[in-house]
Amino acid sequence: MTASGDFRYYVHIAASMGDRPQPDGPAIRWLDNQHTVRARWRALVTARQDHLRGAQ
Repeated sequence: MTASGDFRYYVHIAASMGDRPQPDGPAIRWLDNQHTVRARWRALVTARQDHLRGAQ
């Protein structure tokens, strides 16, 4: 589904969540700049990880 371009942004979100380099290919047009979007997705992941560590 991501190869066709319909859901290509999922790959970019996953890369941001994993703090990985963004894939090559057509740029995704976000509402905010790439740094802000990446930081938000990464913050969601780290907050969830912290929450899960606290629940143990």
